Formats: sequence, C-alpha cells, structure tokens
Amino acid sequence: MFLTVHVAVGALIGQQVQTPLLAFILGYFSHWLIDAIPHGDETLISDKLTAKQKNKLLVLISSLDLFGVLILLFSLYNLTPININLVAAGFGAVLPDLFWGTSSLLPFKLPWEFLNVIHNKFHTYFKQRVNLKTGLIIQALTLILTVLAIVR
Repeated sequence: MFLTVHVAVGALIGQQVQTPLLAFILGYFSHWLIDAIPHGDETLISDKLTAKQKNKLLVLISSLDLFGVLILLFSLYNLTPININLVAAGFGAVLPDLFWGTSSLLPFKLPWEFLNVIHNKFHTYFKQRVNLKTGLIIQALTLILTVLAIVR
C-alpha cells in the first residue's frame, strides 16, 4: 500500500484511541494488516532493473507518495481536528515502510532488518496477487472510505 493509505488508516485509528502511545502502537500494527490486502504495487519496481535504477524509481515513487500524504494531511487539517493521537498513529502506520525503504536504499544492513522479513510475510499472506490497475482501485477505495470515516 502507498504511504497515503497507511497515514489515512493511522489517522482513523488515532481518532479512536485516548493515548498517543496506544495510537502509535495500533498505527504501527495496522500497517502490516493493511499490507496483507492484495494491493498491486508489489511489482511496481521490476526485478529486471539494476539496483541503481530500482533506487531511483523508489525515490521517485516515494516522493510522489509523500506529496499525496501532504495533500491528505492538509485536507484533514481543514476537515477535522488534528491531535497528537492522530499524528502518532499516522507515524506508526508508515514506520514499517520507512524501515524497509532505508534498508533498501543503504548499502549495509540495519538493526531492524528482521522487521522487513515480517513485513514481507504480510505482503504475501493471502498469496493472491492483483495487477497494478486493480491494486490502485483497491487502494483508492480504501483511502476514500477511510477519509470519509475520519470526517464523518
């Protein structure tokens, strides 16, 4: 899933809990649960690319995704009260991808490398793949429904 979807799900969780720590923890684990849903972007970066090409594409996709996160946060700021729980859950929800992304970009192993193994297990939990077009529809619907639930 794109970070924008994870932040939206985290924001929804953050609205529902009373403490920032619980919001962060639930946001963190929501990432893995949401990633279990087949979402089509698993093959966005081809295995046929060189490591340098993969890293460039990863940075480009991540930059566009972060732009989507900014638009989401700006929209939420104008539609609903933003509090520390919402921010904590949103940050927790993107943390697994930040771990994965930094591990992918750096030429050496990081202490949290074992978390990437768990992350990958959730990506393949249902063993059902969808193409990118179907995945983008799934992600868009998830994002729209989550935002509607947040601003209800």
